[in-house]
Amino acid sequence: MAERLPGVREPLPLTLAVPRGRAVIRQGDSGSGLWVVESGALVATIVAPDGHMLALDVLGTGDAVGEPAGQESAATVRALRLSRLRPVDPVDVPMLLAARAARAAATALDLAWMDVPSRVRHRLDDLATRFGLALETGTRIGLSLTQEDLAALTGTSRESVNRALRAMERADRLAIEGRGRYVVPRRPGASVPITEAGLRPPPGGSSGCRSSSSGRGPSLDGRSGHTPAAGPAARPPRPPCPDRATRPSASSFNRWASTERAARGCTSGGCAA
Repeated sequence: MAERLPGVREPLPLTLAVPRGRAVIRQGDSGSGLWVVESGALVATIVAPDGHMLALDVLGTGDAVGEPAGQESAATVRALRLSRLRPVDPVDVPMLLAARAARAAATALDLAWMDVPSRVRHRLDDLATRFGLALETGTRIGLSLTQEDLAALTGTSRESVNRALRAMERADRLAIEGRGRYVVPRRPGASVPITEAGLRPPPGGSSGCRSSSSGRGPSLDGRSGHTPAAGPAARPPRPPCPDRATRPSASSFNRWASTERAARGCTSGGCAA
């Protein structure tokens, strides 16, 4: 058997398999180089001197893990499920670090300006986009997350997360399938195809109607709608929408688009100004 020569470093493996629950690097450790996620999911957490924990992010495919060689790690990164990592090409290091910094800045803005229900909605929406499984009714988040996990991801208490989840469930903004399993419902109109260049369905997915609700309300990204102030260029008010059950479908939208094109003098060569 060949002996390892003193001072000679072994080459890095092509991939590194990290079992669920295993830490890749711990807060305060010295980094040995960056890795990138090939598959799986990991969570980066930081513990304050008073013992409070904040989950900085959930890392998925394409995200950077670890720190450049010799740099102290600010967070502990552990696998939420079996994950595979590969060493980062030095050329890609600046891009990956910039992307990580941008997500950290976005998280700081959420914590500073969003209330707790909005932060919970925004986190769930982000996780559904990045780790979701598409269903007919919406998107199932492909991670098992306890209320304690969501509290760490949103910088709040488990009790506050519980109240936010129950409010979302009552408002049909979330389906809870069991402990740690969530489905984010499909947004209204998300499946309506846009088949005509320059023509888009009016708000509400119907023929220029307006919702009978107040016009204000939080969306899944935590922002509230608003009614623009009247002015010289303001559009005339739209008629009320029919009930949700009788709203036009995608085929109705296509008929509306054809009528709109005809009214604008559209031909196969284009539309009149």
